[in-house]
Amino acid sequence: MPSLEYADFAFNELSGSLSRDIRNMTSLLRIGLEFNNFTGNIPKEIGHLRNFERLSMSRNMFSGSLPREIGNLTTMYGLFLNSNALSGFIPIEIGHLVNLIELQLEVNNFNGPLPGEIGNMTNLRY
Repeated sequence: MPSLEYADFAFNELSGSLSRDIRNMTSLLRIGLEFNNFTGNIPKEIGHLRNFERLSMSRNMFSGSLPREIGNLTTMYGLFLNSNALSGFIPIEIGHLVNLIELQLEVNNFNGPLPGEIGNMTNLRY
């Protein structure tokens, strides 16, 4: 589906992992996967979606670390990853998301210092 721009699968009982083939969905601007049963890592290939606007994957069971490639999504204005099982450090590349208005990372297992690069996110409101 190379022409797909918007996909919303929220509030279902979908499960499994997010495919690395997401990198082929280059027209994708927004995806809603919240309130499902997805597991596994967030694939680093998500960084190929250079025109991405909104990523909503809260309230699933995603685990592992937040990939550094998330910093490639510089056009994104909404990132919602709360209520998962993500762990490790929040990557400094998150500071590249200068257009981000909303960021929700609560209720995960992140550790370490909050990266100072978050200060680059001058549009961040929530």
